[in-house]
Amino acid sequence: MAQIIIRKVKKIVDGRVLFDANALNAQTGDVVGVVGGNGSGKTTLMNMIMGLDSDYQGNINTDGQIEFVPQINAQNDRSGGQTTSEKIRVAVAKWPEILILDEPTSNLDENHQHQLIKTVENYSGLTIIISRDRHFLNAVTSKIWSVEDNHFTEYNDNFDEFELRQNQEFKRRMDEYARQKDYQSSIRRAVEERKQKAAHIRKGSKNMGRIERAQTKSIREQNAGKMERSAHAMLKKANSGDANKPFQVAPIKLMVTDFPKFTGKTLASATQLKISFDHKILIDNGTFKIKPGDKVALVGPNGSGKTTLIKSIINRQNYLNVSDNARIGYFNQDLTALPLEDKVLNFVQKDSRVNDDRLRQVMGAFGITHAYYDKQIAHLSGGQKVKVQLLKVLLGANNFLVLDEPTNFLDMSAIDALASFIEQYPGSVLFVSHDQGFRNRVARRTLLITKCQLVDPAIQSVNQKVNSDLPLLKMRYDQLIQSGNGDPQEISAMKAKINRLTQ
Repeated sequence: MAQIIIRKVKKIVDGRVLFDANALNAQTGDVVGVVGGNGSGKTTLMNMIMGLDSDYQGNINTDGQIEFVPQINAQNDRSGGQTTSEKIRVAVAKWPEILILDEPTSNLDENHQHQLIKTVENYSGLTIIISRDRHFLNAVTSKIWSVEDNHFTEYNDNFDEFELRQNQEFKRRMDEYARQKDYQSSIRRAVEERKQKAAHIRKGSKNMGRIERAQTKSIREQNAGKMERSAHAMLKKANSGDANKPFQVAPIKLMVTDFPKFTGKTLASATQLKISFDHKILIDNGTFKIKPGDKVALVGPNGSGKTTLIKSIINRQNYLNVSDNARIGYFNQDLTALPLEDKVLNFVQKDSRVNDDRLRQVMGAFGITHAYYDKQIAHLSGGQKVKVQLLKVLLGANNFLVLDEPTNFLDMSAIDALASFIEQYPGSVLFVSHDQGFRNRVARRTLLITKCQLVDPAIQSVNQKVNSDLPLLKMRYDQLIQSGNGDPQEISAMKAKINRLTQ
């Protein structure tokens, strides 16, 4: 039986604790979901389990042959999804006792995601999956290893149950914090009352004569001191149980004036579009239109031409109609284009019209806090570089965002921040994402590539409605012709309308 036993492990990087894990366990039949923020140590822990990293404190006992499939990007003429599917098939075919998958759904279309779920369900060994895909995690996991605040914790839940537990714990801590603050406020009021009373005792009654005031000065001072010491003790006791407020990211707030206004009725469109790549027809007949304020998901199987269409739009190919007023911000995870010597805040701020306070708040929502502002981009982790690159596009002086797989490499909190940003963004957005939950949350429309056809349901529904009137028009036209007494102008107009609908 395959098993992994982790006890009292601590990983230190550059003099600081990256994470610790007191007790993690997994065995044959378990499907473990590993979740946490970018740079929190998830992949590092996998390397330690595989024996590739032995520089840590504590004990990791691994019993079983391991196959590991890393996160994969597109290669040459193949999509990342095609490459990922092949790598997973090869790994499973070896029948390892332990299978480790790093973000396996990042590039998979819906069909391949369904196949992967079936593969994991049918696999009889121990599976460990690093993923930020909520739908996939909930479909396959039997337990969760979560890293938060530099600490790994094990939960014997599927992902939905884990999130529910996390939300309940957050609410409990918020309620505890609110109760403690209310208690401290009441104590401070009582302390202030005692101090005022002590001051009154020390001063003495205004009815006292000079002799009485002098004779009672010592006792009044003693009583006032006791009351002040009592107030100080009350305050100290109240503060000793001070509850820390749970961290909560401030909601994203955008203003229309933060971005250039688009003037016109259409940002991009095409009719009877044909696109080929490497002598292969990807889109043989396509019609679409993107209007101001649209939030459009581009959906299709791996290798169907989604990225090719996107590149055609940003390059303003002459077989497309792209408005001159469209200021396009394009994101495609090309980290080689990042200026590694630039400091994070300066890079994001440059050319942005967003108010500085709002810009910093959006950066914080993505996990790029003030601690990173003065760091050079070269010193960031891979996930952090992706966030900075994405923030540069989102906060740039654009009115049309074109995002190719923006959720890949992002942790869950950053995905939530991206969804919130797109929901409030005043411009138009065209994006590709295989994250079903993300798409369902932000897309208002969908463009579908299927069997070399690009389908815009919005246009198709209008055409279907128009075409549904055609049989009735033809019947009416035939009736007028047969009657012999129809109005010639009405007949002529009806014939012209039928011709337009049948072109």
